[in-house]
Amino acid sequence: MGLRLRIILTLLAVIIPITITFTIYRFGTEIRNHTERRVERFARRPPPRILRKCERNPERFTAQKNSIEVWAYDSSLKSKNPKAPPFPVFFRDVGEETISKSKWFNKDFIGQSAKRYSDEGDCAILLFQWKGHRRSGGVVRSVVIQSILMVVVLTLLGLAISVPLVGRIRRLKRAVSDLEHVGFDKSVYKKDDELDDLARSFGDVLERLSRRDDDLKKYVANTTHDLATPITVLQHRLRRLGDLELSLEAKTLVRQTLEESHYVASLIANMSAAARLDNELVKTRVNFNSLVERIVQRHVPIAKTKRISLDFALPVDALFVACDETLTEQAVSNFVQNAIQYNIEGGNIAVVLEEEGGSFSIKILDDGPGVNPDILSRLTERSIRSDSARNRNPGGQGFGLSIASNVAQLHEWSLSFRNSEPGFEVQLKGKASG
Repeated sequence: MGLRLRIILTLLAVIIPITITFTIYRFGTEIRNHTERRVERFARRPPPRILRKCERNPERFTAQKNSIEVWAYDSSLKSKNPKAPPFPVFFRDVGEETISKSKWFNKDFIGQSAKRYSDEGDCAILLFQWKGHRRSGGVVRSVVIQSILMVVVLTLLGLAISVPLVGRIRRLKRAVSDLEHVGFDKSVYKKDDELDDLARSFGDVLERLSRRDDDLKKYVANTTHDLATPITVLQHRLRRLGDLELSLEAKTLVRQTLEESHYVASLIANMSAAARLDNELVKTRVNFNSLVERIVQRHVPIAKTKRISLDFALPVDALFVACDETLTEQAVSNFVQNAIQYNIEGGNIAVVLEEEGGSFSIKILDDGPGVNPDILSRLTERSIRSDSARNRNPGGQGFGLSIASNVAQLHEWSLSFRNSEPGFEVQLKGKASG
């Protein structure tokens, strides 16, 4: 749920109960005020006929207008009409100003008012008993209008507070999203409040993390570069050692050690490639014929140790592709190395480069055991490995194929895997540069 929707729901959760409470309160207040004003107007200037009627026959006097009942009392607060209610104790000090007392009773607002009109006579004081009904039309309209105005005011107030807040949070979100491309500009957050303090603190953390990431990448790049030379020398000496007259056991140990050194060299190369994946590609016009031939020649010695035949096929004319040469070479090398490591002894591997209507296609085919179909679509995920038939090292993390997949995505190339009968096929396709 987005922040804006959360704020809207919060506003509704606040506004609705406040509006209901306000409406109930104002409804009662308006009914009381409306009724008291009506009674006060009537008591201030009662119709002359009511007073004349009272003076003519006080023993039977009572009058009613709408929901107002009128009773007459003398200065001693006694009424000649035996049906008249007792005069309220709290009105004993009644004067020429109308006084009232009211309360809610069931669904009606009831009350009493009294006013003194003279100091003597049987009609000196009039008592008014009245009811204020909830269904008074004018009161309903007034309360509805007030409630609507209050909702509008609360809504505008909530929006005035939340919209700028959401806007600033979204600006911070965009800044974080664009961090990889344009960096985090802390100078934009100049306000002296908690939100901009948070943004500036966040920017400081991102800067430290970015510097640490750059330092780590430089360290990995420098380390892998320093390791490449001794690993190459070690492989060369192991190959020379394998050419000597040695016992079968010694030759087996040399072959296994050479395979391990080749595997370590591949890991080092992949670490170097991984350190470059987050950087901008350095594209040049690369001769893919030469690239494929170079990769195959590099892997021929290790293929020979397993008595695996490694061949390649190239177009007659040189095929050029715009790409990052270092990353591309490492990606294709990973495919070839996997084919060697997971193939059976005495197997065959072919690397085929083809041009197809302005596009290139590199296929790496082997006649090994293939891959379990259940994980075929997940081979490029880190930590995904094939079953034991194609698993050289159960403790490995599938680093090579993950690197190769990222390289293909960065170049907008397609990468596919499929089992053949027998064997396994990897295909990398993309646009050639002519």
